[in-house]
Amino acid sequence: MRQFFNPDEPVSYAYLQVSLNRYTFASQFTGDKVVLDVGCGAGYGSSYLARNAKRVIGVDISKEAVDCAREHYPKDGLDFITADATKLPFPRGSFDVVVAFEVLEHVKEYESLLRECKRVTKNGGMFICSTPTKEFMSPGSGKPASAAHFREFYVSEFCQLLAELSNDVTFYGQLHCNWINKTKARIQKRIAKRIAEIMGCVPMGKQFKSFIKKFMRDYKDMILSELKEGDFDKLLDRKYQPVPLQSRLTPNCIIAVLRVRQRE
Repeated sequence: MRQFFNPDEPVSYAYLQVSLNRYTFASQFTGDKVVLDVGCGAGYGSSYLARNAKRVIGVDISKEAVDCAREHYPKDGLDFITADATKLPFPRGSFDVVVAFEVLEHVKEYESLLRECKRVTKNGGMFICSTPTKEFMSPGSGKPASAAHFREFYVSEFCQLLAELSNDVTFYGQLHCNWINKTKARIQKRIAKRIAEIMGCVPMGKQFKSFIKKFMRDYKDMILSELKEGDFDKLLDRKYQPVPLQSRLTPNCIIAVLRVRQRE
């Protein structure tokens, strides 16, 4: 089952930063727009997008998450509803911008989710989607690292999947690391797989040791943030912001920004 973090409970620094930076990144596309946040969780991201959007609707399949969102972020122009992302209760072309961050891997019928997100996006509108990469989460493993995931996608798989929805798509990543070179791949594969079983995440490459130390330190560094209005600006660490996908590097999270073209 997909989990959400309650804004009143401690959360790891790294988890918080990758999430905050995704929403601040998306906000550049949401000014004066009607926005749908699919898999909104406790609503902190939807609330942030509502700062410059005309209207925002947050959708989550968890009633508990939606109740939490309504409690924490009551605001004009911001609504939360309980709904299945593979069967969105909106007419075709209802939204200028649709975001779906870290939802794809939690849904068994992920292709239906993508089709629905495209369906409810206006012609010429934007669809922004993200997922953790398999290179980072579970390289070489036949199953996802997280029990809450149905599938984890290699970068190439995600790029192909999203390119099938639109021929106008740009890819970004968070926390890029160097790939391991091919001559070391066979030796490191078993080690990486074992570490993945222990840690649940393995970045690849020359920066392995320093990255793991930094990443694990960030995850151990639990902070309490109620994520009220203005907290994004106060907490934001720009080292975690999305940047264009880099050749020969792999991110721990990959983001696609699509311009949707609907068939008449």
